[in-house]
Amino acid sequence: MALAKFSTQRATLGQDPEIGTFPNGDMYQKFGVATNKNWKDKDGEWQTKAVWLNVQITRDYLVQKAMEMGLEKGDSIAMEGYIDANTVEKDGKEKTYTNFIITSFEKLARKED
Repeated sequence: MALAKFSTQRATLGQDPEIGTFPNGDMYQKFGVATNKNWKDKDGEWQTKAVWLNVQITRDYLVQKAMEMGLEKGDSIAMEGYIDANTVEKDGKEKTYTNFIITSFEKLARKED
């Protein structure tokens, strides 16, 4: 069930991408990313919280692009996509998985130390 909420995020990979293949032979990549949520608290001080997202790249040409770029843990990307939720039954219980599906992305330059 696609929730069709498009969003653009700047994120940092929290792990190396895992590459897999769907039953129909199409490839995918999945990995976790962290984005920052920023706000001012009641005292007017800026606060930051890391928000973790499960991400999937499912379009073949984007999987190929990601493989050519050699995405790895610590890389920053600008990504656009939508939220997708899938419910599966496991051990007699329903479990919902929520993923951010990337429709386009760019690798951002690493900060110099």
